[in-house]
Amino acid sequence: MLGGVFICYRREDSAGFAGRIYDRLTRSLGRESVFLDVDNIPAGLDFVEVLSDRVGRCDALIAVIGRDWLSSADAENRRRLDDPHDTVRIEIEAALDRRIRVIPVLVDGAAMPRLDELPDSLKKLARRQKIDILHASFNADVKNLTRALSLLDEELRAEAERAAREERKRRRAAKTRRQRRAAELNARGKSKRLRAQELKGEGARAEHARAVRRRSDGLKYRAKKVASRV
Repeated sequence: MLGGVFICYRREDSAGFAGRIYDRLTRSLGRESVFLDVDNIPAGLDFVEVLSDRVGRCDALIAVIGRDWLSSADAENRRRLDDPHDTVRIEIEAALDRRIRVIPVLVDGAAMPRLDELPDSLKKLARRQKIDILHASFNADVKNLTRALSLLDEELRAEAERAAREERKRRRAAKTRRQRRAAELNARGKSKRLRAQELKGEGARAEHARAVRRRSDGLKYRAKKVASRV
Protein backbone atom coordinates (compact mmCIF):
# COMPACT_ATOMS: atom_id res chain seq x y z
CA MET A 1 0.00 0.00 0.00
CA LEU A 2 1.10 3.55 -0.67
CA GLY A 3 0.90 4.80 2.92
CA GLY A 4 0.86 1.51 4.81
CA VAL A 5 -1.28 -0.08 7.50
CA PHE A 6 -1.16 0.69 11.23
CA ILE A 7 -2.15 -2.09 13.64
CA CYS A 8 -3.62 -0.73 16.87
CA TYR A 9 -4.07 -3.15 19.80
CA ARG A 10 -3.83 -3.60 23.57
CA ARG A 11 -0.99 -5.84 24.71
CA GLU A 12 -2.97 -7.32 27.62
CA ASP A 13 -5.97 -7.88 25.37
CA SER A 14 -4.84 -9.12 21.97
CA ALA A 15 -1.04 -9.11 21.59
CA GLY A 16 -1.00 -12.68 20.26
CA PHE A 17 -3.57 -12.04 17.56
CA ALA A 18 -1.97 -8.71 16.63
CA GLY A 19 1.40 -10.40 16.16
CA ARG A 20 -0.07 -13.13 13.96
CA ILE A 21 -1.99 -10.59 11.88
CA TYR A 22 1.17 -8.53 11.51
CA ASP A 23 3.18 -11.55 10.31
CA ARG A 24 0.52 -12.48 7.75
CA LEU A 25 0.10 -8.93 6.41
CA THR A 26 3.84 -8.37 6.02
CA ARG A 27 3.95 -11.39 3.71
CA SER A 28 1.42 -9.86 1.34
CA LEU A 29 2.06 -6.12 1.79
CA GLY A 30 5.74 -6.03 2.73
CA ARG A 31 7.31 -5.34 6.11
CA GLU A 32 7.83 -1.66 5.26
CA SER A 33 4.06 -1.20 4.77
CA VAL A 34 2.82 -2.60 8.10
CA PHE A 35 3.34 -0.85 11.45
CA LEU A 36 2.67 -2.65 14.71
CA ASP A 37 4.18 -0.55 17.50
CA VAL A 38 5.60 2.89 18.09
CA ASP A 39 7.92 2.17 20.99
CA ASN A 40 10.97 4.16 19.97
CA ILE A 41 9.62 7.67 20.66
CA PRO A 42 12.66 9.85 21.51
CA ALA A 43 12.77 11.37 24.99
CA GLY A 44 11.27 14.83 25.23
CA LEU A 45 8.88 14.51 22.26
CA ASP A 46 5.11 14.81 22.60
CA PHE A 47 3.98 11.18 22.26
CA VAL A 48 0.47 12.28 21.23
CA GLU A 49 1.89 14.23 18.28
CA VAL A 50 4.25 11.38 17.35
CA LEU A 51 1.46 8.79 17.41
CA SER A 52 -0.93 11.05 15.50
CA ASP A 53 1.71 11.76 12.86
CA ARG A 54 2.56 8.08 12.42
CA VAL A 55 -1.10 7.11 12.08
CA GLY A 56 -1.75 10.07 9.79
CA ARG A 57 0.76 8.80 7.24
CA CYS A 58 -1.04 5.45 6.87
CA ASP A 59 -3.89 4.55 4.52
CA ALA A 60 -5.66 2.32 7.03
CA LEU A 61 -5.76 1.55 10.75
CA ILE A 62 -6.66 -1.93 11.96
CA ALA A 63 -8.18 -1.75 15.44
CA VAL A 64 -7.67 -5.20 16.94
CA ILE A 65 -10.42 -5.66 19.52
CA GLY A 66 -10.40 -8.56 21.94
CA ARG A 67 -12.79 -9.57 24.69
CA ASP A 68 -11.14 -7.25 27.26
CA TRP A 69 -10.60 -4.27 24.93
CA LEU A 70 -13.45 -2.24 26.41
CA SER A 71 -12.97 -3.18 30.06
CA SER A 72 -9.15 -2.93 30.24
CA ALA A 73 -8.31 -0.86 33.34
CA ASP A 74 -5.23 0.81 34.82
CA ALA A 75 -3.66 0.26 38.24
CA GLU A 76 -6.35 2.42 39.86
CA ASN A 77 -9.11 0.39 38.21
CA ARG A 78 -10.07 3.18 35.82
CA ARG A 79 -11.07 2.16 32.33
CA ARG A 80 -8.15 2.92 30.01
CA LEU A 81 -10.42 3.95 27.16
CA ASP A 82 -11.74 6.85 29.26
CA ASP A 83 -8.23 8.29 29.60
CA PRO A 84 -7.56 10.94 26.90
CA HIS A 85 -3.87 9.94 27.05
CA ASP A 86 -4.51 6.24 26.39
CA THR A 87 -2.39 5.30 23.37
CA VAL A 88 -5.07 3.08 21.80
CA ARG A 89 -7.59 5.91 22.07
CA ILE A 90 -5.09 8.42 20.65
CA GLU A 91 -4.31 6.21 17.65
CA ILE A 92 -7.96 5.57 16.76
CA GLU A 93 -8.89 9.22 17.32
CA ALA A 94 -6.12 10.32 14.98
CA ALA A 95 -7.35 7.97 12.25
CA LEU A 96 -10.99 9.00 12.61
CA ASP A 97 -10.18 12.71 12.70
CA ARG A 98 -8.07 12.42 9.52
CA ARG A 99 -10.67 10.32 7.70
CA ILE A 100 -8.33 7.34 7.47
CA ARG A 101 -10.02 3.99 6.90
CA VAL A 102 -10.52 2.31 10.30
CA ILE A 103 -11.22 -1.43 10.21
CA PRO A 104 -12.36 -3.00 13.50
CA VAL A 105 -10.96 -6.54 13.68
CA LEU A 106 -12.77 -8.56 16.33
CA VAL A 107 -10.67 -11.44 17.61
CA ASP A 108 -11.39 -14.48 19.75
CA GLY A 109 -15.15 -13.95 19.60
CA ALA A 110 -15.15 -10.34 20.84
CA ALA A 111 -18.30 -8.26 20.33
CA MET A 112 -18.41 -4.96 18.47
CA PRO A 113 -18.41 -2.01 20.92
CA ARG A 114 -21.72 -0.18 21.17
CA LEU A 115 -22.07 3.60 20.83
CA ASP A 116 -22.91 3.99 24.53
CA GLU A 117 -19.77 2.06 25.52
CA LEU A 118 -17.36 4.41 23.72
CA PRO A 119 -16.14 7.90 24.60
CA ASP A 120 -17.52 10.63 22.33
CA SER A 121 -14.33 10.90 20.28
CA LEU A 122 -14.54 7.18 19.36
CA LYS A 123 -18.26 6.78 18.72
CA LYS A 124 -17.69 6.70 14.93
CA LEU A 125 -15.82 3.42 15.46
CA ALA A 126 -19.12 1.70 16.31
CA ARG A 127 -20.37 2.40 12.75
CA ARG A 128 -17.37 0.89 10.97
CA GLN A 129 -17.81 -2.42 9.17
CA LYS A 130 -16.01 -5.12 11.14
CA ILE A 131 -14.03 -8.23 10.26
CA ASP A 132 -14.04 -11.25 12.60
CA ILE A 133 -10.88 -13.33 13.05
CA LEU A 134 -11.03 -16.55 15.02
CA HIS A 135 -8.42 -19.17 15.91
CA ALA A 136 -10.35 -21.90 14.10
CA SER A 137 -10.65 -19.95 10.84
CA PHE A 138 -7.62 -17.70 11.12
CA ASN A 139 -6.25 -18.26 7.60
CA ALA A 140 -9.57 -17.65 5.86
CA ASP A 141 -10.39 -14.67 8.09
CA VAL A 142 -7.04 -12.97 7.46
CA LYS A 143 -7.59 -13.48 3.73
CA ASN A 144 -10.79 -11.45 4.12
CA LEU A 145 -8.79 -8.71 5.83
CA THR A 146 -6.09 -8.79 3.14
CA ARG A 147 -8.76 -8.63 0.44
CA ALA A 148 -10.34 -5.58 2.09
CA LEU A 149 -6.95 -3.85 2.24
CA SER A 150 -6.25 -4.72 -1.41
CA LEU A 151 -9.57 -3.18 -2.46
CA LEU A 152 -8.76 -0.09 -0.43
CA ASP A 153 -5.34 0.12 -2.08
CA GLU A 154 -6.91 -0.09 -5.55
CA GLU A 155 -9.42 2.58 -4.58
CA LEU A 156 -6.72 4.93 -3.26
CA ARG A 157 -4.50 4.39 -6.30
CA ALA A 158 -7.40 5.11 -8.66
CA GLU A 159 -8.20 8.24 -6.65
CA ALA A 160 -4.55 9.33 -6.81
CA GLU A 161 -4.52 8.78 -10.58
CA ARG A 162 -7.72 10.82 -10.97
CA ALA A 163 -6.23 13.59 -8.88
CA ALA A 164 -3.04 13.49 -10.96
CA ARG A 165 -5.06 13.71 -14.18
CA GLU A 166 -7.06 16.63 -12.81
CA GLU A 167 -3.83 18.35 -11.78
CA ARG A 168 -2.33 17.85 -15.25
CA LYS A 169 -5.54 19.14 -16.80
CA ARG A 170 -5.50 22.17 -14.50
CA ARG A 171 -1.87 22.92 -15.34
CA ARG A 172 -2.52 22.62 -19.09
CA ALA A 173 -5.51 24.96 -18.80
CA ALA A 174 -3.44 27.43 -16.78
CA LYS A 175 -0.66 27.25 -19.38
CA THR A 176 -3.16 27.84 -22.18
CA ARG A 177 -4.57 30.85 -20.33
CA ARG A 178 -1.07 32.26 -19.83
CA GLN A 179 -0.22 31.77 -23.51
CA ARG A 180 -3.49 33.36 -24.61
CA ARG A 181 -2.92 36.29 -22.28
CA ALA A 182 0.63 36.71 -23.56
CA ALA A 183 -0.66 36.65 -27.16
CA GLU A 184 -3.28 39.28 -26.31
CA LEU A 185 -0.70 41.50 -24.65
CA ASN A 186 1.66 41.00 -27.58
CA ALA A 187 -1.13 41.92 -30.02
CA ARG A 188 -1.96 44.99 -27.95
CA GLY A 189 1.70 45.94 -27.95
CA LYS A 190 1.90 45.64 -31.73
CA SER A 191 -1.31 47.65 -32.09
CA LYS A 192 0.11 50.39 -29.88
CA ARG A 193 3.35 50.45 -31.87
CA LEU A 194 1.44 50.63 -35.16
CA ARG A 195 -0.73 53.46 -33.81
CA ALA A 196 2.35 55.28 -32.60
CA GLN A 197 3.88 54.91 -36.04
CA GLU A 198 0.66 56.16 -37.65
CA LEU A 199 0.60 59.18 -35.36
CA LYS A 200 4.24 59.82 -36.08
CA GLY A 201 3.51 59.63 -39.83
CA GLU A 202 0.54 61.93 -39.50
CA GLY A 203 2.66 64.40 -37.57
CA ALA A 204 5.38 64.28 -40.21
CA ARG A 205 2.86 64.83 -42.99
CA ALA A 206 1.28 67.74 -41.15
CA GLU A 207 4.69 69.29 -40.55
CA HIS A 208 5.54 68.85 -44.24
CA ALA A 209 2.25 70.52 -45.22
CA ARG A 210 2.98 73.46 -42.91
CA ALA A 211 6.46 73.79 -44.40
CA VAL A 212 5.01 73.79 -47.92
CA ARG A 213 2.49 76.46 -46.90
CA ARG A 214 5.24 78.55 -45.35
CA ARG A 215 7.32 78.33 -48.53
CA SER A 216 4.28 79.13 -50.66
CA ASP A 217 3.40 82.11 -48.47
CA GLY A 218 7.00 83.30 -48.68
CA LEU A 219 6.99 83.10 -52.48
CA LYS A 220 3.70 84.97 -52.70
CA TYR A 221 5.04 87.67 -50.41
CA ARG A 222 8.19 88.13 -52.48
CA ALA A 223 6.13 88.19 -55.67
CA LYS A 224 3.92 90.96 -54.29
CA LYS A 225 6.96 92.91 -53.18
CA VAL A 226 8.57 92.70 -56.62
CA ALA A 227 5.32 93.73 -58.30
CA SER A 228 5.03 96.77 -56.09
CA ARG A 229 8.43 98.03 -57.20
CA VAL A 230 7.62 97.95 -60.90
